[in-house]
Amino acid sequence: MIWGAKAHGLQTDLITINENVNTECIINDIFKKSNVIQLANSEYGELKWIFQKDGACPHTSKKNQTYLNCGCNVLDTWPPIPQIQTQLGIYGQLWILN
Repeated sequence: MIWGAKAHGLQTDLITINENVNTECIINDIFKKSNVIQLANSEYGELKWIFQKDGACPHTSKKNQTYLNCGCNVLDTWPPIPQIQTQLGIYGQLWILN
């Protein structure tokens, strides 16, 4: 998997993950290596931005949710209507890279 974040005035390095994506991988290999929370706080102000995630299993674990909720505002799932989320498939996961 390749992960990166891009927003107005902010871009993380791309991170390559060669293992199964699980909660530990999301926290250690994505959030900590990319420094995305600290970068967004520096660019937009502490907690003045929203991190958007989809409903993938690693994203919904209690450990992951606790980690994210301590560091940023979180929009839990997108799109908010399950029928649309199913139809979008992988496209919903690529929005952060656009």
